[in-house]
Amino acid sequence: MRFRAVAVVLGLVGACGDGIAPPDAVPPIDGPAGRVTVRMGPSEAATVQVIFQNADSSLVLATRTGPDGTANAFMAPGGFVTVIEDGSFSKSLYTWAGVQPGDVLTLGAPFLSPGHDSPSFPIQVPLDEGQDFYELLTSCGSSFLQTPGGISFVTLTGGCTAREDLLVLSRDVTFDNERYLYAADVTLDGSLIEMPDEWRAFESASVEVSGVPRSTRSMNVVMSLLDDGRPIDQMDRGGTFDLAGGAGALAFQMPLPAGAGALVRITPGFQPDAVSTLRAVRWGLARSTTVVDFSQRLRTYREFPSYLPSLHAIRWSEEGSAAAPDAVITELGWREADLEPRNWVIVAPGSDEPIVRFPVLPLPSLMPDPENTIFQPSTLTTLRLDGGGYARVKKNLPITWGSGASWPMDAAEGTIIIQELGSPQFPFFD
Repeated sequence: MRFRAVAVVLGLVGACGDGIAPPDAVPPIDGPAGRVTVRMGPSEAATVQVIFQNADSSLVLATRTGPDGTANAFMAPGGFVTVIEDGSFSKSLYTWAGVQPGDVLTLGAPFLSPGHDSPSFPIQVPLDEGQDFYELLTSCGSSFLQTPGGISFVTLTGGCTAREDLLVLSRDVTFDNERYLYAADVTLDGSLIEMPDEWRAFESASVEVSGVPRSTRSMNVVMSLLDDGRPIDQMDRGGTFDLAGGAGALAFQMPLPAGAGALVRITPGFQPDAVSTLRAVRWGLARSTTVVDFSQRLRTYREFPSYLPSLHAIRWSEEGSAAAPDAVITELGWREADLEPRNWVIVAPGSDEPIVRFPVLPLPSLMPDPENTIFQPSTLTTLRLDGGGYARVKKNLPITWGSGASWPMDAAEGTIIIQELGSPQFPFFD
């Protein structure tokens, strides 16, 4: 994603300019204010426009990110922060609602490999009788091994850290008979790596779900091995299973080395008549049985969302007695005549009222006009976490929150229940 500078906007009041200097020198006189920081992703993150506003949309500061990709302001509780990305053919806005003093808000991809190395090293793998293919898998690349029983030389593609978990698979010509070796936290300094001698058969993994809405007829499961929160390349297994009475299970073969991490993603099968669908993301230690209970699920959507110009808000309707979600993510799109399209994503705390209000920006050129073509909101996502609530959701906002977007793993283990718009809105996706 590329960012380029946005023209300076004239007419903003007082000290609330659009400059680069850190805007945190003078806190407001009244209100329990504190510093709020916005941090952009690692690529071309400087001079991106950021607007800080109070809960009533009054302007706190209009500024830009500095060379380190951050911008700061002193804010009272409950305000808005909006980042404006000026793309080549479109303009995108990203807003956090319910901002609190002390927040550090990050806009960027949830899974960023922390390393920068492309290591080369020799590796010795014992021969596995009857097997024809050997492959090394890591979180930063993979390589086929040409000398099983001897020493192979490999170069990984990049993004590696100094120490990585190594998984070696052996397969026969049918690719049905698979075994593995696993070594955790191996130093990649160019010296010879000797893998363990004992090949292990894949273990049996089971994923069980319950409390799923009875309208959901099937679920899809993908389990991936993790290395410090990063998926090990190409190491995922799973499948599709039918549900009966809102429950079901799938058993499959999967490497489950002791101490390794695993990510489990559970998504619904195709539901041609569903307004809303549920999925779950769970991560933690790799285990033989993973259980996800949807019984405390979110209130289901009863109709697709719509934009209310008079309220500058997106509203929808829900049914069910579940508590309010921890967070809501939705978006507004429009096009002005002969001008680039606009897309505005907002993340807000959940409430009992199914509505999300956008701030009124101090830049009329960024606001939808009654003469614009307003697109039906294509994203409506509600989330429930097993701890942390909205404060945890808003820390890291992935650029794309569409179907299948990843969750930024921010703890050793966790479970997220996610509700999205159903298949009629996205006829080509499950």
